[in-house]
Amino acid sequence: MVLLDDNFASIVAAIQEGRAVFDNIKKFITYIFAHLIPEAVPFIFYVLLKIPVPITAMQILAIDLGTETLPALALGIEKPEPGIMDRPPGRKKEGIIDKVVLFRGYIYLGLLNTVFVLAAYYFTLYNGGWRPGMQLEPNDTTFTNPLHLKAITILFAGIVVMQIANVFACRSDKFSVFKIGFFNNKLILWGIVFELIFTAMIIYVPYFQKIFNTIALGWKDWGILFVFMILIFMLEELRKYFTSKRLRHTLI
Repeated sequence: MVLLDDNFASIVAAIQEGRAVFDNIKKFITYIFAHLIPEAVPFIFYVLLKIPVPITAMQILAIDLGTETLPALALGIEKPEPGIMDRPPGRKKEGIIDKVVLFRGYIYLGLLNTVFVLAAYYFTLYNGGWRPGMQLEPNDTTFTNPLHLKAITILFAGIVVMQIANVFACRSDKFSVFKIGFFNNKLILWGIVFELIFTAMIIYVPYFQKIFNTIALGWKDWGILFVFMILIFMLEELRKYFTSKRLRHTLI
């Protein structure tokens, strides 16, 4: 640590900033991990259960290189959490990717996302008349069946919509988003606007439909996805509430 002035209060500010940066890197990684499971598990189902191809490589690239970029970067500029300087010093060997990050990213948020996007995917297929073992396409490289295209599109859109819940969940692993401020990170809000516009272009512009194998979704389809998004947000808020309540009880 190098002090640029004679004010030792700068040490406190530097430690606070260092802790905030360390926390924000963890938030960034958790957010990235959270969408990897809903991308991977549908492919496992495709191989083991012989379901129609659930998502295409181009759609995965659109998520990894497009929709998630700005929200992930926005987590890197989160302000220090309340009470950050009241915490004891971290362990010397404490890594950025620890058990908490792995559990929240891969297991908790990852599996929640997977359950909801697969529910939307299966609901779309069943509602359209598909049943297990039924083949929708002549091969696995041709995507022309409207029902198949709709199922693929709703799973893709589902992952994107769940990212909105994820980014608010990842802003803190302890405090409610209402406590840290719902709208005080403007880049997150702009990131959400960008990913929704980008997703809408992929889904509704004919030129991009051909490239990304998508089809236009209706309001009911979006309604289902946004209900699932709210459920994830509420479940995470409840987890934080009971976690903080248990922590306060332990301290008393």
